[in-house]
Amino acid sequence: MRATAAMIASPCRYETPVSITATPRSPTTKAAWPVRARLFALASPPAPRSTYTRSATRTTAASGAGAAQPASAAAPTIRRKRIHMDRIETPSLKRRALLMAACALALPTAAQTRLKKLLLLDFELIDEQRDEVPFPEAPARLAMIGARLRAAIEREGLYELVDDAPVAEAIRNARRQQNILDCNGCELDIARQAGAERVMFGWVQKVSNLILNINIEVRDAEDGRTLLVKSVDLRGNTDASWQRGIDYLVRDMVEKRQGNR
Repeated sequence: MRATAAMIASPCRYETPVSITATPRSPTTKAAWPVRARLFALASPPAPRSTYTRSATRTTAASGAGAAQPASAAAPTIRRKRIHMDRIETPSLKRRALLMAACALALPTAAQTRLKKLLLLDFELIDEQRDEVPFPEAPARLAMIGARLRAAIEREGLYELVDDAPVAEAIRNARRQQNILDCNGCELDIARQAGAERVMFGWVQKVSNLILNINIEVRDAEDGRTLLVKSVDLRGNTDASWQRGIDYLVRDMVEKRQGNR
């Protein structure tokens, strides 16, 4: 194919008519063939893009119920986007294996899910100013932090609390003589009677109205080993300071994973 000089001089490749003459291919015109092919491509208008159209239908009252007629020629053209299946990514086998391994590590074992049974005893007060400064709020505050600690242990899942009602009389008899802290292992016997594996008892030491500390201790009910001891200092003798002290002890146990020992 050979294009004339009118095509080369044309400023627009689509509007100016171009005359094309066919000549037999010869060895003398072989070198100019690529140039002629490009000129022919420039002279040819681009092929229109194929679109998918869908004719809308409408129902008229004159044609009866359920009769559908094609809409007017001005119906909108709906273009459907082609989805290339080769672009849809699927997880590889390596990625699936890593995901399954992560799920397996996240699942807790049976030994971790079983909580040890704990007998929680009420708090006691060691008041070094008992004879000089009266402290009538002590019983109410001891009961308050005891209930707060019990609720926090259940909420955080640190232990499985056992009912202390069957051993309530034994606890009262032991405290009539001395504090649980100094009863020489009587708390272990009470814990075994309640069917507990661990026993937790606590006390508040009051040095003055500005210096106090809250302490808790966990022991093994079988051999009496001390498994956990925690303490927090208070600055102020108020309900809020006592509550903050209990909250700190529980939060520290959770962060350090010191529960269920």
